[in-house]
Amino acid sequence: MILNNLAGLPELYGYALVTYIAVAGVLWLLHRFGRDDLLLPVAAMNYMLLLTISQYTASKIGSFVGPLVIPLGVFTYSASVAMLDFLTLRYGRRVGYWVVRIAAYLQALVFIINWLVIVYPPAPFWNLQSAFTSIMGQSARIAMASITAFLISETYDVFLVSRLGGGILRRVGYSDPVAMTIDTLVFIPTAFYGVVPNNVLLLLMRHSSP
Repeated sequence: MILNNLAGLPELYGYALVTYIAVAGVLWLLHRFGRDDLLLPVAAMNYMLLLTISQYTASKIGSFVGPLVIPLGVFTYSASVAMLDFLTLRYGRRVGYWVVRIAAYLQALVFIINWLVIVYPPAPFWNLQSAFTSIMGQSARIAMASITAFLISETYDVFLVSRLGGGILRRVGYSDPVAMTIDTLVFIPTAFYGVVPNNVLLLLMRHSSP
């Protein structure tokens, strides 16, 4: 069993690496070609996109290396935290706070749209309503959990990374683990309580924290 789980480990880290390279690569290209004027809107859009992707991918819980289980949205979410750090360090705390507020509004919009689509009457011949409700309903719950968790954790991340002294690596090295731990402690119980067994819930909280 452990060998089977280890077989998926390179792919798992590969997904995370591809995510970070893709996100950082876009910003690097803009800087490389002298379009620093586009860094703020593109970085903000990347941040919103990563959060939205995290809402849906967090619906699936993955397993690898023995008892280790994690929501698969953890990689895109960790990349979004790094993107928020970039915005805060380059443009200041005020911009960081505004990005978090706008992201909260957009995640609330995702929740509302999910709910409206779920309750809209299906066509008479469409017999997938139950499966659709199960998938999209969980995504809607995760959207609400995300709003609650990241408003707390991301606001604190902006505050902490902007107040710490020292270089970028020191600031990010201290702020990101704290923010992601806060997010985990709020997000996972809100998103999965009653959906997965309590012992699995504890494993998720333990293994999703930095």
